[in-house]
Amino acid sequence: MGGAGSRVAGVRQHCGAPAGGGSLRRGPGAVLYALAGSSRHLIVGPMSATAALSAAIIMPVAHGDSVRYFALSTALAICAGLAGMLAALLRLGFIASFISEPVLKGFISLAWP
Repeated sequence: MGGAGSRVAGVRQHCGAPAGGGSLRRGPGAVLYALAGSSRHLIVGPMSATAALSAAIIMPVAHGDSVRYFALSTALAICAGLAGMLAALLRLGFIASFISEPVLKGFISLAWP
């Protein structure tokens, strides 16, 4: 079984997007988090669950066009990042305390490749 990068590449390829370049795309996000992040213990990287959810959102809209798929996936990633930054500015991290601990632990353990 491969790492998260190979799984994400597989999902991307299944959706009609080029599979290569995933390692290059995650670098800027990791560098930005290293400079502005609040925790040394947070794991930053692609997950197959995130790729599958992104594909489920984008595939019906892209209609098999890889250029459109790339543009939509880029827009989705930017919107998700902006939503995360807005949540951080508004200090909405307390909302995670409403999610039960078993659910959080299950997500964390299953999300790691």
